[in-house]
Amino acid sequence: FFQTLLFKLIRKSSSPATLVDPLSSLIMTLVWELRLADSNAVLKRNALIPCTSTDHHNKMLIGMLDVLYKRYSMSGVGSRASPQMRRCIYTALVHLLQGSRMFYSRIMKLLNESNRSMIPDRLSEQAFLASTASASSSFGSGSGSNQSLLRSLTSYSDENSHHTSQLNDPVEAMHTLRNRAVQTLEAFESNDRGAVVWELAVGDAMDANDGPTRALALTVINTLFPCDRTGAWLQFFRSQGFLRHLVSVTVQRISFDVLHSPMAHYLSVVSVMLSVAQTRQGALDLV
Repeated sequence: FFQTLLFKLIRKSSSPATLVDPLSSLIMTLVWELRLADSNAVLKRNALIPCTSTDHHNKMLIGMLDVLYKRYSMSGVGSRASPQMRRCIYTALVHLLQGSRMFYSRIMKLLNESNRSMIPDRLSEQAFLASTASASSSFGSGSGSNQSLLRSLTSYSDENSHHTSQLNDPVEAMHTLRNRAVQTLEAFESNDRGAVVWELAVGDAMDANDGPTRALALTVINTLFPCDRTGAWLQFFRSQGFLRHLVSVTVQRISFDVLHSPMAHYLSVVSVMLSVAQTRQGALDLV
């Protein structure tokens, strides 16, 4: 059903907003339901990976990016896709990515029992891949505390038969999540899809007519930016004047106490600035 909805949105990219917007709302709702199902499964069974397969996850991600791309390419020069559609797809993308990042963080906390309090509750795809590079050898070995710990945590008690079953092999779990992380990065780094997402999100963050769209666009940027492996997205920010806009909005708030936007908007702006400042070049660009 989910794939059918995406297919309809992609094939009918020139359809009026009255048709596209309700379908986009269904996409957002279905992604949210999948997130809840994955989270409940983990809480109940101590699973290391979500129920949603890597292949299904990647198809959903590519499909939503294609919806934005197709709708944007058909909307004419100087115009954008339906605002409601963008809000729905932005929300669905963030839910999908944040769900994966909770699993990345979970597996790293298990691998680093002594330092688990230092690991954030969500790890970006890039951070997860970097973290697992050094841990993969001990993780995949046939012995060792990590292997024993993870094997014990991936089992659960069957309520009906009262016996313990193995849900996920820890090596398989690590392999699955690494594949998901790589596929996610590759999806956003593709020339057409990635460019459209950034162009839409940056434009909305700066000049969308309504507050919710601006806030969601900032959330998308804040979610995606930690995945910038090449610095291309930072360069795009610079070329679009986005960083100057962020600084200007913040200075306005601090210096003149301008209350044109809710406090949540400014918190989102500061959050994006903090993400940008995590790299040396990003910090220099903000100064």
